[in-house]
This record gives sequence, structure tokens and C-alpha cells, in this order.
Amino acid sequence: MAHSNARTALELDFASSIAHAVRDIQHIFARHQAYTKTLRALSVLDDAQLDDLGIARGDIKAIARREAQNI
Repeated sequence: MAHSNARTALELDFASSIAHAVRDIQHIFARHQAYTKTLRALSVLDDAQLDDLGIARGDIKAIARREAQNI
């Protein structure tokens, strides 16, 4: 009986670890998508449009990184 309980606890711990790893991967993927989406959206704007938004072209990557960190 004790062996069965230990095995069940180990299986639950393993399943929990896998679930946590899957959530981490999903979070990384969501952050990457946010970065890519923001980078693409800002990169297609011309300098006048960026200036209207108060953004310098050189700041686009940093803005995209910040956006991804907010996920």
C-alpha cells in the first residue's frame, strides 16, 4: 500500500512538473508573438507616422520587448 501511495505521489509530481513546463512554453510563445506583432506593426510605419506617435525608429525593438514583457 505504501509503495502504491509513493508511486501515485511521484506520478502526480511528474504530471504537475509537465503541466508547469507546458505553461512556461505557452507563456514564452505568447511573449514572442507579442514581440513579433509589435515589431511588425511599428516597422511598417514611415518616419512621419512614427514621429506622430513619439517613437524613433531606433526605439522600435525596445518598445516591442517591453510589450512582450507585459504578457
